[in-house]
Amino acid sequence: MLNPHFAKALFLSVEHLRGEYISERLAELEKSQWYSPADLRELQWQKFKDLLVHAYKNVPWYSEIFKKRKLAPDDISKPEDLYLLPILTKADLRGDTSRFLAQDYRSKSSLAKSSGSTGVSVKIYKDRKSSGYGRAAMYRGHRWHDVDIGDKEAKLWGVPIRFKERLIHKVGDYFLNRF
Repeated sequence: MLNPHFAKALFLSVEHLRGEYISERLAELEKSQWYSPADLRELQWQKFKDLLVHAYKNVPWYSEIFKKRKLAPDDISKPEDLYLLPILTKADLRGDTSRFLAQDYRSKSSLAKSSGSTGVSVKIYKDRKSSGYGRAAMYRGHRWHDVDIGDKEAKLWGVPIRFKERLIHKVGDYFLNRF
């Protein structure tokens, strides 16, 4: 096992180089977890509105939906207005994935997929910012139980089937003191 402080420093350095900026995202999440319910709702709504405007302007699937329904982002002014938008389904996502990619996006992304437990897996693209927030949220949850990045821990989730992916996970597990 590696020294936990070394493991944490190494992990955060690599993640920073990858553009995930986990330590910054973790600090943001640890601060926002103490917001009042009203402040959290306001933050969530503002982030949603920003995302909605972005999708309207840059994501073909959403641009088409807004045009078909003769909507603009300002028509969604409160959570109760969400019924104006269709529910995005797995079938939608399994179609032409390029229709879900933002046309103005230039950062690195990676393909993620569901396990396929309901039949056929769904593939989506995740950018480094999204990946960073996901990992930061996971580590915030670990910290609620006094387990920090690099601390010795047991990993109880799936192991990839393919050799190369399994090897990558084993190396990552080693450097994060996971077994």
